[in-house]
Amino acid sequence: MERLKQQLQAEEIRFVENESLAAHCTFKIGGPARLFVQPVDRAQLCRAVALCKAQGVRYYLLGNG
Repeated sequence: MERLKQQLQAEEIRFVENESLAAHCTFKIGGPARLFVQPVDRAQLCRAVALCKAQGVRYYLLGNG
């Protein structure tokens, strides 16, 4: 996970550790995400997903939460 965080920082892709998913969900439920990534465009999203795959980190795309 440390390597992923370093790579995200190097690419200037914003993320937050231990972010409550309740703050991003209509029903205000959900526990903390170890890493909550907030890409600003499609390129950052694709790069973040590629970095997760390369590091073997599971990911979930939360849209219209």
